[in-house]
This record gives sequence, C-alpha cells and structure tokens, in this order.
Amino acid sequence: MASKARLRDAQRLAKVGYWERSVDTDTIEWSDFLDCVHSKDRQKIVDCDRRLHSTTTPIEVNYRIRRPDSKVRCVRTIIEGIRNDRGELVRVVGATQDVTEKVNAQEEMRRIRASLAAAREDESRRIARDLHDDITQRLALLSVALGETAAEPMRPPEILVTNIHSFRNAIFVT
Repeated sequence: MASKARLRDAQRLAKVGYWERSVDTDTIEWSDFLDCVHSKDRQKIVDCDRRLHSTTTPIEVNYRIRRPDSKVRCVRTIIEGIRNDRGELVRVVGATQDVTEKVNAQEEMRRIRASLAAAREDESRRIARDLHDDITQRLALLSVALGETAAEPMRPPEILVTNIHSFRNAIFVT
C-alpha cells in the first residue's frame, strides 16, 4: 500500500500517469492522472488504438483531458502494444505526461514571434515612408532652387558654381 502511495505521489510530482488496457477483457487500469479524455479528442485515442494492431512501434499522441475540477490540460501519451510469442496483441500500455505548460509556452512564443514580425513590418514601412518623404522634400527643394537659378541666367559664373555646390550639398546632407 505504501509503495502505491509513493508511486501515486511520484506520478503527481512528475505530472505523469500510467495506464494499461487488457485486449482480452478490454478493461483499462489507469492512475488518477488520466481522469477523462476531452470529448473533442477521443477520436485520436480510438485511432491510436486501431493503429496498435498494425504496428510494433510505440505511438505518440497529444490530446486534452478534462480534470474533475473542469480544468482542461494538454497531455502527451506514448502507447505501446505488448504482444505474446505468436505476435498477437495482448495488452496495451501507455504513459501520459501533462505538457500544458510546454504547450502554453509554445503558444506564447508563437504569439511573440508574430508580434515581432508585425513590429518589424511596421518599422520597415515607417522607414520606407520616411526615406520617401525625405527624398521627395529634397527633390522639391532642388527643383525650386534650379527654377530660381534658371530664372536669372545672367548671374556671374562663380555664383552659379556656388549655387550648384550648395544644391549638391543640400541633396546629400544626411
């Protein structure tokens, strides 16, 4: 009795559970951990059970369970069919682990990545807009300055050269 209590405590602390199904009697024995498979995920378990008849390798499945307190938890189960000497399936065993925190962390990471991608896209658009606006303003100023220069063609050459250098510097100032 004490060993069962220790096993139950160890499973609770490790957030794992164990279950076994006898193929002959179709009875299932499980630890307290696996109380109830979520109704929307029951088909996953049925499909895994069917696959066990045609495979000798363990099967992994992720699904949800609804605890007695109505909280929904995400779990991962590894299921293996135990066969007799003739290769007939006689038992199905499985170990189940609560992976809710891992699933939640992965979802949070996905949300953060999406948020970062959106922020990068917004920043790229802002930078492109700022560059476009700056270049447009510089070209407009150059156009005005060139128009003024063209309006007074009789300026001395040294003033024209000074104006041209001034235009060039205004365009390339950072």
